[in-house]
Amino acid sequence: PENPVIEVDCTGIDTEHILSRVIKATYEVMHDDENLRKSPEDFEKIRDRYPPRREFGAYSLKLTGANALVVKTCRKLGFKVI
Repeated sequence: PENPVIEVDCTGIDTEHILSRVIKATYEVMHDDENLRKSPEDFEKIRDRYPPRREFGAYSLKLTGANALVVKTCRKLGFKVI
């Protein structure tokens, strides 16, 4: 991936929002959403031109202030936590 290290300051953020940030950092799905909303009739064209997506294991996470549950969950999802 272009940016293989994802850094997240987890201080004061609940687990759900931390995981959301981490996952969104691997692929910006809202870009796809925006394109499909603008031109739903172009679904096949848009789908054929998706940029490469990497497995979570291709990313390393630096999680500042993360609790044990967050770290464990990220590892179960396949991320490398450093």
